[in-house]
Amino acid sequence: MRTCALLLEDQGVVSSFAQTDYKFTSKGHAVDAWSLEEEFSTLYLFVADYRDAAEVKNLTNTEIAASFARLTRFYEASDRQVSQSHSMSRCQ
Repeated sequence: MRTCALLLEDQGVVSSFAQTDYKFTSKGHAVDAWSLEEEFSTLYLFVADYRDAAEVKNLTNTEIAASFARLTRFYEASDRQVSQSHSMSRCQ
C-alpha cells in the first residue's frame, strides 16, 4: 500500500497520506490508507489487496467488488458515527 500511496503523492494526486491496517472483519469493514485534502474538502480512502506470493496473480471482479464493498461499509459506518456525534453535541 505504501508504494502505491507514495506514487500518488509523487504525482500530486494527494499531498500526504496515512497508512493504517484497519480491518473489522465481523462488520466487513476495511481501509488501508487515507488522505484528507482539506483545501478541496476531499477525503481519499484506499484499499489494497496484498498477496505475498512469488508470482503476480490476477484479481477477479468478485474480489475487487468485495474489497470496495468493505471500504464502502467502512465509510458509511464512519459517516453515521460522525453524524450521530454532531447531533449529540448540538443537544448538549
